[in-house]
Amino acid sequence: MKKISLLLALMLTMCSFAACGDSDNDDDDDRKSRSSAVSDNDEDDDDNDNDDAKDDEKSVKLSRGKVNGSTYTNDSCGLSFEAPEGWHIYSEAEIKATMNAGLEVGGNANLDTDMLMQKTTYDFVAGDLSTGESMMIMIEDLSKYPDGFTIDDYIKAAKLSTGVAMPNADIDWKIDGDHETVCGIEFDVFGLDIEIKDYDVAITQDYYLSKIDDCFLVLTYSSGYTSNTMADYKGCFGD
Repeated sequence: MKKISLLLALMLTMCSFAACGDSDNDDDDDRKSRSSAVSDNDEDDDDNDNDDAKDDEKSVKLSRGKVNGSTYTNDSCGLSFEAPEGWHIYSEAEIKATMNAGLEVGGNANLDTDMLMQKTTYDFVAGDLSTGESMMIMIEDLSKYPDGFTIDDYIKAAKLSTGVAMPNADIDWKIDGDHETVCGIEFDVFGLDIEIKDYDVAITQDYYLSKIDDCFLVLTYSSGYTSNTMADYKGCFGD
């Protein structure tokens, strides 16, 4: 059970560093709290005389989803996920405690967990406590990144920041330019294999990344002590 906990801790921490990436260092006064990092309020169009073409081009304002039992739904983008039977749904307090453990495993226990959590909205985290598998859904506000920040920039920043912040980990990145569609949303796909020999820990992570309006939507699956991938859980996502 201890090694399973380490796997889950490592998963959360790796996702946190990937999410931090090359985020912009604006003044703290300009930053919103975690609970309001992603707006729940859709703004109406200023003009009512937009033509049909303009209406078709209107972007979706990505909001936080909701968890009901084992089911996560995000009506703003049409994403849903049903956690497999027996998986544990993490509370915010559990996420923070697990991240602290992951920082220690990765060799950087001096980093500030609160700072990491302010950079990303952890909308849904669930895991299998018997296998170490886990799924995370994150929302990131693009205003925290430099202007013009792209998905390719995100991946490059993830590689850099993760390598620096996890010095005890051997990381093999898999970036092949793949794409997948989940719940009608097109995602860029990349992944990594992680090994920390001191703890006899080795896992695979799959990242699905989509830019929706002014946010990044990130799905992350970690294999735990299995040979599974994100593809094995496609059936848990809604049509």
